[in-house]
Amino acid sequence: MIDIAEFESKYKKEIEDHKSVSELMKSREVTTTTFDESDLKAIQHNFYDLMYYRCRNAESCIKWLDENMNELPKITNELSSLTEPEWIGIPGMYGGFAYGLLERDGKPLLITDSWVRVVGGSGQSHEITPSDVTIVAEGYV
Repeated sequence: MIDIAEFESKYKKEIEDHKSVSELMKSREVTTTTFDESDLKAIQHNFYDLMYYRCRNAESCIKWLDENMNELPKITNELSSLTEPEWIGIPGMYGGFAYGLLERDGKPLLITDSWVRVVGGSGQSHEITPSDVTIVAEGYV
C-alpha cells in the first residue's frame, strides 16, 4: 500500500500550465513504440496506488476497489495508440479517472485527471512513471 507521507511530499503544483489528459492526447503524435512490459506493470501498480490514495477517506470506495481489482484498467501498449482518454468511474468516489498513455523520452508515461464530483476543487492531475507518481495540478474542478 502507498506511503501517504512520501506520496504527499512529491507534490509539484503547476496549475497555470495544466493541460488535461484529453488535450495532451489530442495534441500528441500516436506512438509506435512498444514499451517494456515490466514498465507498464509498474505504471499499473502505481496507478492502483493512486486510486487507493484518492479514495483514502471513503470506505465504500476502498471496498469497491478491493472487490473489483479484476475490473481496474490494465495498462498495455494498446493504450498508446488511442487519441482519446479512457475513463474509469469509481463508485463511492462520485467521480473517477480519465487516463492516457503517452511517450516521454522513449519511456511510457501515464497521465491521469481525477475528481470527486461532490467536492469542489477536487480535480487533480498526475504523471505516473514506472518509478513515481507526481501531482502536476490540483484544485481545477
